[in-house]
Amino acid sequence: MPEPLRSQNRPGVITINGERIEYLGKTDSTLTYLRRGTLGTGIAAVYPVGEMVRDSGTEQTIPYKDNVIDTVVVATGSSRLVPVEFTPTVQSGTTSGTSWYRDTIPTGYGQCNEIEVFVAGRRLRKHPMAIFDANTGPDSPTGDIQHEAEFSVNGTTGEVRLTEMPAAGVLIRVQKRLGRVWDPAGVGLANATTDQAKFIRAATVNLPS
Repeated sequence: MPEPLRSQNRPGVITINGERIEYLGKTDSTLTYLRRGTLGTGIAAVYPVGEMVRDSGTEQTIPYKDNVIDTVVVATGSSRLVPVEFTPTVQSGTTSGTSWYRDTIPTGYGQCNEIEVFVAGRRLRKHPMAIFDANTGPDSPTGDIQHEAEFSVNGTTGEVRLTEMPAAGVLIRVQKRLGRVWDPAGVGLANATTDQAKFIRAATVNLPS
């Protein structure tokens, strides 16, 4: 089992019959400073002799991390438009008024699922929704009030439109994650040269007898 880095609070991790256990101390074959049932896994009172113990630490994790385009701007208080370095894509089928509720959002703007938008640290909602208001109607759904999405895009320009005008000086953050393929088109994992493919090929597998 790998050595934990207690000074950096980086534990080793093992798995026993589905239970994930972290440890911060290791002396020979003895693991100490245990934290059991991590990530919501179940804890058994006793494990029988011979139960399989698996190394589940970072060295057993496929090396992968999304690239992120991170745009941060300061609101001027006079514009709803946030410039970004790319052209956000409109979600298919969301630009028509019949399928995507709009009130103040201009025609041609629709939902974008490939970005996350934060204003003053709060994540904005990317889709419209109905909220029940007892003052409007005592019985649902007569009391449902439609609310617009909190941001939208037009799919043709490098900008995001905020539904509500942000106050001057407020920090606005737009994030887009860019996934990376593990094997190029037409090349299987068995022949790919990416780090992920090499990691998978290097792992050992217990085949059924």
